[in-house]
Amino acid sequence: MSSVRRRFDDHAENYAALSDLQRRVARELVAPFREAAPRRILDLGAGAGAVFDAIEWQFDCFVAVDFSPKMLALHPKNHRVTAIEADFDSAIEWKKLEQFAPFDLIVSSSSLQWASDLDALFARSAAMSDRVAFAIFTAGTFASLRRETKTATRLRSFDETKRLIAARFTAAIERSEYRLEFATQRELFGFIRSSGIGGGLSTLGISAARRLVESYPHRFLEFETIVARSNFQ
Repeated sequence: MSSVRRRFDDHAENYAALSDLQRRVARELVAPFREAAPRRILDLGAGAGAVFDAIEWQFDCFVAVDFSPKMLALHPKNHRVTAIEADFDSAIEWKKLEQFAPFDLIVSSSSLQWASDLDALFARSAAMSDRVAFAIFTAGTFASLRRETKTATRLRSFDETKRLIAARFTAAIERSEYRLEFATQRELFGFIRSSGIGGGLSTLGISAARRLVESYPHRFLEFETIVARSNFQ
């Protein structure tokens, strides 16, 4: 996770400036919980606070977890928010959360695709709450670009991620797709190289990236997410 951590630290300000997609995903993820209004919430990969900003009800405790101190520095703060710098891949660092458990809801928006062992992470989550809301990027992300460049992805497939979620939680699962438009191809590839979502694309050398900038015919990227939500009724 160290390379991912460095990328998030290095581009924290850019993520805040280019977070329209993350905010949209977070709003759609938590909107169905407005009536149930869970009071104790854990946000894994909280970043600059897209989930926090999307919540429209009163809560008692919001624990924001992220491995990037620069991202956490951008997260909103108040007396009900506890920001914890921790790697959600680490069983040892999960112990930092035990004092706040149990939670009414564990939520994660656009973050868990970074997990190295998603099943272990789900097992630790299930020990702290049986209600979750997850939005996770899956392998259909950047589909057109990958077809054009014949580049593989390190993202898990929708079906694999669905299987892992269903093994640990009772949740409704659906597929959501988004498109992000860019003013120029250069801006598009700049996003890929800084975001880390592109897998092999993000590590292209300067010459290869320049060739793709010149040849790729579109100015958009597609994002595929799996959305899982527990029912509060």
